[in-house]
Amino acid sequence: MRKMDLFMKVLKEQSRFYQYSTDFWENTGVSLGEIFSDFNPIRTTALIIKSELQWVRCKELINLFLTDEIGEEELEYRMLGVDTTLAEEISLEQVSAAIKELSKIREDLQLRISELDDNGVYFRDLNEEQLLVDLLEELRFFSNKKTSSFTEPHKIKIP
Repeated sequence: MRKMDLFMKVLKEQSRFYQYSTDFWENTGVSLGEIFSDFNPIRTTALIIKSELQWVRCKELINLFLTDEIGEEELEYRMLGVDTTLAEEISLEQVSAAIKELSKIREDLQLRISELDDNGVYFRDLNEEQLLVDLLEELRFFSNKKTSSFTEPHKIKIP
């Protein structure tokens, strides 16, 4: 998995939340961004983009993508222009760090939804979205697969 692949997967989750939030705001006038201010999976990508200058430019491109000003392919092309290391394979350490960060974000989201439910404010649709669940499962599978390929003994065929 390339760093860019992880970046795009995380961004798609952020985009799902952004779209839900936009629809919710248009229907109710309430900003989910304020209610769920800690839900920001994009911060996970800062773990793989080391340069602050590159990160600033990447955030600009992310906003263009989230507001549908550029598409997925254009975003990927421009992102690789900003940071060519995104084309590199992601390390096991970076995957583990991403899993840890995304798990925390998911737990915080669930906690906030539960708190609101307890106070009579329900976000069933948002809860049913299962944001980050599939991505976390995929990253854990990738991490386990990558780990096992390093630890399993390799059989050598002797003719």
